[in-house]
Amino acid sequence: MQNQVTFSDLSAHLYELIKSESYSKSTAKDMSFILKAFSTYMTENGLEEYTPEIGELLIRYCEQDLHVCPSRVSRAKNIVGKLNRLLQGMDGREALWTYKSVIVELPDDLMKSLDAYTACCEDNGNRQTTLRYKRWICGRFLKRLADLGCKKTDEITGKLVQSAFLSLGYTRYWERIGPFLRFLFENGRLEHNYSKLIPHRNKHMPQPTVYSPEEIAIIESTMDRNTPA
Repeated sequence: MQNQVTFSDLSAHLYELIKSESYSKSTAKDMSFILKAFSTYMTENGLEEYTPEIGELLIRYCEQDLHVCPSRVSRAKNIVGKLNRLLQGMDGREALWTYKSVIVELPDDLMKSLDAYTACCEDNGNRQTTLRYKRWICGRFLKRLADLGCKKTDEITGKLVQSAFLSLGYTRYWERIGPFLRFLFENGRLEHNYSKLIPHRNKHMPQPTVYSPEEIAIIESTMDRNTPA
């Protein structure tokens, strides 16, 4: 699946996956209802990009604002789980169905760093959904580092960080890996703050065109002054 991050892209892809599976008509209709409710919330609140945190708000919207029945609240949670898995880069049946979390095998030192970061995020009030998402991404990042021969955090270099990050294939992961690297630096596990190596995904803001006096003179000289205004 392509690097999708907006709700419209993720939900459209999820619609297609749902159609391809053998869901009953009533189940498919129920999922469609929830997705349309989610879309309404996103539009009304001017939101485009989807995150697990947004997913929690969507569930709350169905439960507290729409006052849907308990079964549909469960359905909303199920849909959010599917959206989260799509966001993580999963696709097909892997994204549709819930499986037990795959335990990433890491060298002891890297695992301890991941555990410490997870504990810190939990202490800061992160929800379980967010914690799982952060741990999943950072765990994959550390696994790539381990595959590159890095067994301890003090062996991490800028070159390894860039190689491991780029191999993940999703630029949006900087939002989770960057804070993780900063945590490692601030807690003395890294000598340098490698979070600055992670590319920042800024939305493009068009800038007005500004011409120099010389360029203005050239433009004026090319005008046909004999043509009526």
